[in-house]
Amino acid sequence: FDKVSGYAVMLSEYFRYVIRIIPLYCPDNSEIGVRMCPKYAILFFSVIIVVAIGIGLAANPKSDDNNDDPITGFAREIMNRNIATYELNPEVKIIDSKITRLELIETFDNLADDTIEVYALEYRLLPEDLSKVVMAGGMDIDENGWLKETCSMGSPLLVVSRNNDSVKFVGTLWTGGVIEDGGLETSIKELLKVEEEEDSIAILVEENLAIIMSSPKEASNPYEYIQAHREEYENIKKLGGEKALQYMLAQFQSSNANGLREYIMMELCKDMLGVRNNVTDENLTPQEWYEALSIRQEIRLPDFKYDGNDPIEKLVYATEIVNHSLPQEGFTIVAPKIFASYEEDGLLKVFVTTYSTTYRLYGNVLDVVGGSVVPAAITYKKDWDGSYVLEKYEQAKDGAYFVPSIREFCTMPATGRKIRGLADEIIAHYGNYDDIRNLHWKNLYRHLKENGITDAILFGPDGEVEFSMSSPKYMN
Repeated sequence: FDKVSGYAVMLSEYFRYVIRIIPLYCPDNSEIGVRMCPKYAILFFSVIIVVAIGIGLAANPKSDDNNDDPITGFAREIMNRNIATYELNPEVKIIDSKITRLELIETFDNLADDTIEVYALEYRLLPEDLSKVVMAGGMDIDENGWLKETCSMGSPLLVVSRNNDSVKFVGTLWTGGVIEDGGLETSIKELLKVEEEEDSIAILVEENLAIIMSSPKEASNPYEYIQAHREEYENIKKLGGEKALQYMLAQFQSSNANGLREYIMMELCKDMLGVRNNVTDENLTPQEWYEALSIRQEIRLPDFKYDGNDPIEKLVYATEIVNHSLPQEGFTIVAPKIFASYEEDGLLKVFVTTYSTTYRLYGNVLDVVGGSVVPAAITYKKDWDGSYVLEKYEQAKDGAYFVPSIREFCTMPATGRKIRGLADEIIAHYGNYDDIRNLHWKNLYRHLKENGITDAILFGPDGEVEFSMSSPKYMN
């Protein structure tokens, strides 16, 4: 027998023994013939109660973990999140789990107002079928086929703050990251800085939400509250950014409410997610929307690269990609129209108008980060080996200076002599640049296809399809 079944059987045998030795009935001269003796009845039912409680405890033994210990609770949350990550793969099911080590390894009294404690955490997860688990870098199993807590960044370290009996979870560090940071203290300082930022984000969101919700009291439509407090609504978006979005999404995860606060947060999240929001049904409650939400993940792509043979085009494309590239924001597509090029005294000057756009790709949906259509004059100097290096880049200025700036740079590269009619041609083209817009779409199509993207779509401001990989007009 195991511990539970053995204990239950022992209690059952004891109960049967008691039944044999306790006389439950005593003689009586009444018509019934027998009656239960009061003193034995009390003892009998007391034994029943004790045995029932004992069997109940045997069937549900207390875990070896102290469930009232907040540190153990934090550890289990981390373990459960890892289980949820594994089970994102529908073929993987974790059928058992256990904490094998939870040990205080370091205490700091000088990093924050409260004492900072660091706990080493080790645990095991038992998959129903280990062969279904994809073993990524750093993952490991023990001799019994249980998954360990390790990953490419090492093992987790729980960081908590303690103030007398009050314990607060600060965050998780990884042993590999601690080594990279140069030590535990440096890693904890960074973690505390992140926690402070998160607290300030929570204050920013909640203070502005409170103002938005304050009026008009008689309104029942959440949009009326938003319209009445547009500044506060934009404050959350602009000042809070992605961190405010994550904070609000976490509020949906921890609550089932569908009140005014949740409706306003839902609209904020939709605005901030943009094309990352996969939910198109506008009639859902906030909780229904959150449950249906599956945020489209970004597919990172490089900038466009010209693969033609024209030497002038090759120079211009390379220059314009460098000039317009925003690698931290997305991938950039350029489409230049070359009006003319002139060589003089070892200098090459090319006159172009370039249509440029930076995109992000989320799933199969494109999102425009920014773009421009700008005339420019690009001057190159011929090097000793016959190649050209950038010498000067002159771009049309904004506003009232736009036309004069174009006329000013339409000159020969060395002598500076005016080139007759060129400025007028560039200015006239700027009024209708459909040619480079269409070239831009074709370059975008080619770039996506060359990077293995076969399905992508771009929606315009009004929801209309502006570009689609399935459109035959971009395939040639």
